[in-house]
Amino acid sequence: MARSTTSIGVWLLLAFFVLAAASGCNKGPRSYPVSGTVRWEGQPVPKGKIRFVPKAGGRPGGGRIGKDGTYTVTSYKPGDGLLAGEYFVAIESYETTARQQEQTLKSIQDEIEMENKAPVSRARIKETWFVPEEYSDSDTSGLSVTIDSSSSKKPLDFDLPKSSS
Repeated sequence: MARSTTSIGVWLLLAFFVLAAASGCNKGPRSYPVSGTVRWEGQPVPKGKIRFVPKAGGRPGGGRIGKDGTYTVTSYKPGDGLLAGEYFVAIESYETTARQQEQTLKSIQDEIEMENKAPVSRARIKETWFVPEEYSDSDTSGLSVTIDSSSSKKPLDFDLPKSSS
């Protein structure tokens, strides 16, 4: 009899822990899927990042801009979107390339020697912005959005106007 009472006690204790663990599995705050397209002068922006910064503080979100200008926002896990609230928006889209050396390298040894010299300096880097640089900072972009339950029902597209500068 003592053995069956112990078995029942173990099973009850196990059931308690399983129920306690299951009831504590909160999925967190409700997020709303956010996706859309970024365009500059009517054309899709070919690459970059988009960031959403909460005006009142909290969890930011963002995503990569694809070749066709589309993006999907992630805050906690891929594609989950944003929490409800007001956000400043920043769009960063540029390409960085190193300028070619003026001298012609004559051999693999010349190439190795060039690589062993100081890293590529900022002066030899060329940045090509696909949208004006002012959009890359949420403080200067002039872009903001409000996310709520209706936000996930339609794409959140950005047709960027020409910069003021």
